[in-house]
Order: sequence, then C-alpha cells, then structure tokens
Amino acid sequence: MTALKTISDFDLLKNTKKLVAQERELLTDILHHLAELESRQLFLKMGFGSLWDYCVEELSYSHAAAGRRISAMRLMKELPSLEKPILEGTLNLSTLSTVQSFLKQEKIHHKTYSKEDKLVLLKKVENKSTRECLNILAQISPQSVIKPEKIKPVSSTDVEITVTVSQDFLKEIEELKSLVSHQLKSGTISEVLRLSVQKVLSSIKKKKGMTKPKQTLNKKSDADLKKTNLENTSDFSKDLSITLEKSRYYTAESMRTTWQRAQNYCEFIDSITKKRCTSTWKLEIDHVQPHSLGGSNESNNLRLLCGAHHGLFTVQTFGRWGENNPSINSRGF
Repeated sequence: MTALKTISDFDLLKNTKKLVAQERELLTDILHHLAELESRQLFLKMGFGSLWDYCVEELSYSHAAAGRRISAMRLMKELPSLEKPILEGTLNLSTLSTVQSFLKQEKIHHKTYSKEDKLVLLKKVENKSTRECLNILAQISPQSVIKPEKIKPVSSTDVEITVTVSQDFLKEIEELKSLVSHQLKSGTISEVLRLSVQKVLSSIKKKKGMTKPKQTLNKKSDADLKKTNLENTSDFSKDLSITLEKSRYYTAESMRTTWQRAQNYCEFIDSITKKRCTSTWKLEIDHVQPHSLGGSNESNNLRLLCGAHHGLFTVQTFGRWGENNPSINSRGF
C-alpha cells in the first residue's frame, strides 16, 4: 500500500477505475456461483438451513450483504440480460435487492409481472440511488414498498426495533390493548406485543408437544390404574390401539421427546464435516426411516428437520431430482 504514495494522480485515478471494473466483474462471477450452488442445494448438504445461512456463516458476509447478493442473484438468474448493467455499474446490489423485495410484495398483492415488465421496471431505476428507487416504486404501488426493519441495541438488556405498520394494524393493537388492559402494568405497545407473543408461544408449544403436560393427582396407585385399564380393555380399544400403532401419526409424548432432544433446532448433520444445521425455520417432525417404508412412530425413529432439509431428504429418498443428478448423494444424509 505504501507504493500508492509514489504513483501519479493520473495513474491513481486510472487504476482505481480499473479495479472497480474488476470488482463488478468479480461480483457477477460470485452471483453465478451462488446460483449454481443454490441449484445443486450444496448448502443443505453442508448442514446449512438456507443459502443465506451459508453466505453469513461460511462466506462471512453480513446479514444485509448476504441478502442483497441472494436477491440480485435470483433476479439475474431469471433475467440474464441484467449482467450487462451490473458490469457497467448502472444497476447495483442495493437497487436490485430493493426491486426484488418490491416484486415479492406485488406478488403477495396478486399483481404479476412478466419478464418484459420487470426489465422495463429495472430500466427506470438504473443509475438511481436507493431513495430515488424507493420513490419510483412507491409511485407504481405504494403498498408494496416496504421500509427496512431496524434492530439497534440500546443497552445490555434492551434493543430498539423500528418497523412500519399499517393504520389497520395499529388499530388492532389498540383494540387488543383495551381487551387485555387488566393484565397490563404500563400499557405500552411493547408490553402488549410481549404479552401477545407469550400467549402465541405457549399455544404453539402446547400444540407441538413441546411442553410437559400438567400433572394430575390420582388417588389410585399406578398398579391399580394399570389393573383397571387391563380389565376395561375391550376388543374395540384393542383394534383402536392397533390402528394407532400403524398410523403415521405420533403421540404427544413422542413429539415432546423429539422437540426436547433437538432443542428446537434442525437435526440434520453433514456426514463429512459433522456440522449440524442450526435453522429454526419451518421445523417439522420427520421419520428417519420413512413411514411408507416401514418406519415406526417411536421417538427413536423421529427427528426434527427444517423445511429445506425435509424437502432434501424427501427428494433423496423418493427420487425425481436425484435421478438426474449423480452427485446429489455424494455427501449422504
């Protein structure tokens, strides 16, 4: 770096411009690599729950940087002609990511864009700053322009969360505040949200078998209860127990055991690196030995998988994609 002090102003400007051009070329190469990596789903086989996790944990991108590159990659994958404006610098990662988020929201609002429509839209935001891009998109469809959420630590125990919500949502919060006012101390929005989240968490955990059932007091001893149950067992109940045993559905106890063992994380482990997936997104209980192939409903045949790894296991077990990709099972499952 000390050599830079000795070069002329002309060479410094020339070299800087050349390096920026090389940087853009390298960026498109990275986007192509990410696209191929995603198509092979290599990040799943390595124990990552998503491509975003791989970019953050393995490639050391920041959360925002990983998101921008993935958004740009997917947009360029759909519209290959975008590679030229990226190389020329008329479209950057922030703009592409902003447009991709906008298009996702438009789809949620049941408004679809053809490839030609998307290219026209991207042409409008070339050489625009992020703020200018947002203004252009807001003129097209204001409800689909989402301001980024921000989380900022304010102390060792608290964080400040900045989100934008609709007027209707704010009215619902105020209505909820009134309905649960007898349970509130300060009546702040944060207290209302905390109470709401706790209620939802409790309900979902109970439904998924993640909490222990309440203990009930029985006057009869376990031996007496067992004897009574044996005496009252009818042919109908025997048939029912056989049906349940053969069913693909598992008991609340086996669900609870699985969730507790997994500690609320995906249980996929890369057979080579032994890295375990740490995803908590769309977790579901899955049979290690598929039920359709004779697997039991016992807890030792159950595991917790994120949605992505559950999909990978399904494809590897029952074919289709794996049949056309010889390398798909190279890392095992």
